[in-house]
Amino acid sequence: MDAVIIGTPDHWHCQMVLDAAKAGKDIYCEKGFSRTLAEAKLMRDALKKSSVVFQLGHHARQATCAMQAREVIAQGLLADHGGAHGPVQVAPAGAPETGVGMVITINGSGPIRPRCTSK
Repeated sequence: MDAVIIGTPDHWHCQMVLDAAKAGKDIYCEKGFSRTLAEAKLMRDALKKSSVVFQLGHHARQATCAMQAREVIAQGLLADHGGAHGPVQVAPAGAPETGVGMVITINGSGPIRPRCTSK
């Protein structure tokens, strides 16, 4: 085994990263990286001492919805509002198209839009 993928709940990440780095295994770790600054520093120090390759996963950046949003922004189709604020709610894959947690809100004041379902 050359590498490990850490896709567990966040509270297990620190020990798993430390163990994998100590064993000399390259690491792909899903976000969130750590729960505390102290854990982040422990992992950073262990990774610096090792020769392993480490990547923190942000796979959602490649989601169709995220790429479409970047294109809309790049084309200047949105008014300059200084940033997005408020919660973003996304339904799990395969969930029905209606109900709680199935909308995305920006600034909390715009119209409710259904989640993006294009793949």
